[in-house]
Amino acid sequence: METKKAIIISILNFKGGVGKTITAANFGDMLSKLGFKILFIDADKQGNLSQYFSKFKEDKKGLDRILTTKCVDIKEFICKTENKNIDIITSNMNLYEAERKIYNMESDKFNILKIALDSVKNEYDYCIIDNAPTIDL
Repeated sequence: METKKAIIISILNFKGGVGKTITAANFGDMLSKLGFKILFIDADKQGNLSQYFSKFKEDKKGLDRILTTKCVDIKEFICKTENKNIDIITSNMNLYEAERKIYNMESDKFNILKIALDSVKNEYDYCIIDNAPTIDL
């Protein structure tokens, strides 16, 4: 029996204000209406995608904790949305400090998110990442 594996789509552009967040949100919404299960990851410290889904909180732990805590259970940070087919991992300015911690880590810092997503890859059809308009780690 073959297990499903989420397709990961990363929306990025090094310029701000070009519609990355709304592209991610609309694309995921469209896929959810076709019956696909979507996991959004807000990878922008501004937290615009988190705000879009009314899940933004300045002190909430989300992507920052996943990236900086060894052996964390990613499921603890997945938030349900009003759409039964859409979940989100939120972000806020805590991601700024997390990026600094990651930079100094000895581990494989380029695969932290991929490894974390492995535990939920069979629960979603698509994982859509809304990235910041930077070349940060």
